[in-house]
Amino acid sequence: MELFAVPSYEKDREKYRCSVIKIGQVMQALSLGIDENKINCHIQSFPSLENSALVASIRVNNKKSPENISSHKSTEEISAQNGWFQVLMSHASDNQLALEEITEAKFSDYEIDQDNGTRKWFVLSSGVDNPFTWLKIGYWNEMIYRSLVADNQDLVIKTDFCTRNKPNPTLLPAKTRKYVQAVVGLRV
Repeated sequence: MELFAVPSYEKDREKYRCSVIKIGQVMQALSLGIDENKINCHIQSFPSLENSALVASIRVNNKKSPENISSHKSTEEISAQNGWFQVLMSHASDNQLALEEITEAKFSDYEIDQDNGTRKWFVLSSGVDNPFTWLKIGYWNEMIYRSLVADNQDLVIKTDFCTRNKPNPTLLPAKTRKYVQAVVGLRV
């Protein structure tokens, strides 16, 4: 199976970015299903601006994987050890993303309403803003959806990943050289 992003990067950067993030979500969901069913396969991602349409391919072998191999920690294992905040941090770290708490003084920068301290707010950021990062944002988003949103945890992702103006990708101070990718709230 090959996964393509349409339109191409050259024609519409924002729609291309959105497509790559969605492909990341699909790849993460497939990867979890493949692990659960112990299917032997090879997943290869190669988003590039030179050939922007082809983002990933998945090749499935007919034989099953060994029974004891799994590349994913279960959400229950992570949350039982460290709590839901650690789930967010772990998934961000696994995808080379950073999750940092937003102080109340900075709420207006991220268009966060004052909520009387019922939520902690975080910014998900990356060191670069390119197709590989967008794939990883898709992985992160799918992991978070499966682990927190699907379990009815009090998580709010305040970001439309397909709209770059909320939040603006360059809100973090220039000296940090990080790009804002999402704003996330977790009920405390």
